[in-house]
Amino acid sequence: YCFDRGVSINLGASYSVNIYSSLYPELMPLHIQVKQWDKVNWLVNHLDQFPGYTWSDFQQAMWILEDAGWGGTALSGVPAKTSITDDMVAAADLYGSGYQPLPGGWAAVTFDNDGSPIQTVFIIVDP
Repeated sequence: YCFDRGVSINLGASYSVNIYSSLYPELMPLHIQVKQWDKVNWLVNHLDQFPGYTWSDFQQAMWILEDAGWGGTALSGVPAKTSITDDMVAAADLYGSGYQPLPGGWAAVTFDNDGSPIQTVFIIVDP
């Protein structure tokens, strides 16, 4: 998944990156440290609360968490947001502030090259 709707990466290109855990955002470079990792962690640990969600619902939720002004229109092969997306964002806003996964929970690992303009991408891993 990506957390920077307005920044692209090039397929087939090589990037030198550093890897960071969403469990320790204070160790990330400032431009990604300020993202809402607590809400992302809450959402990935509570996806079962959103029956029928798709990958695009989750992706749109990430973009809205990054930028509350994002309208959720279709972009770059990602379909427009749905009511499930809206439910995900509302729940993450309501319950996710300060969230830390419990042992056995899921966390995001993000890849970044410390400030050069590439997209902040992440995967979800079992800590």
